[in-house]
Amino acid sequence: MAELRTPGGRTGGEPPFDPPRGDEGLDDWFARRLEAQGIRARRARLPAARIGAVIALAAALFIFGWVLQSASGGSSATTTTPPTHTTAVTQGTTPPGGTGKVPAKHAKPQWKQIPLTILNGFGGANAASTAQSQLRSAGWHVVSIADASPETDSTIVVYVPGKLSQAKIVAARLGLPPPVPIAQAPGVLPTQTDGVAIVLGHDLLPNGVGGG
Repeated sequence: MAELRTPGGRTGGEPPFDPPRGDEGLDDWFARRLEAQGIRARRARLPAARIGAVIALAAALFIFGWVLQSASGGSSATTTTPPTHTTAVTQGTTPPGGTGKVPAKHAKPQWKQIPLTILNGFGGANAASTAQSQLRSAGWHVVSIADASPETDSTIVVYVPGKLSQAKIVAARLGLPPPVPIAQAPGVLPTQTDGVAIVLGHDLLPNGVGGG
């Protein structure tokens, strides 16, 4: 015998119709309906791998943003260069429109910077020490005095290898003959100077000894 159903009615054992709630999704509503009938529904869960990927992505974005911020902060810093102090030039400068050189102010003349040795080359008493006092009073840089063999007739300038240019300055300043290599100077040992030496003869030093 067929079971009669009344409109809007329900069969025995079937739970009353419960429509989805406003904040409830279809899967949740269906699971709730199954649980109302005593059937335990397995609700979908987010895979652990997907959760880990989301966390890793968020961490990467945070690190990337921090790196960009650090780089922009470093590039925007302004480096201040301390002022450079220029030392005074001791060499002469060329005047505008000219070819000659104007001596620099307060520059020490080159002849005053040449170390000199005074050698007594004719045997006169205290000749080297007297010449040393005269030259120093005129502004020369005398570093030592000594005696050579008494074989020099006239005062000469001698020099060791590499000091010819300085010897020329000394000879020209004092009005003496062109300088002679120390190996060719009679009575002078090559070890008696390591630069330029004045070997005194009987005529001693010229008047004024090249000062001024």
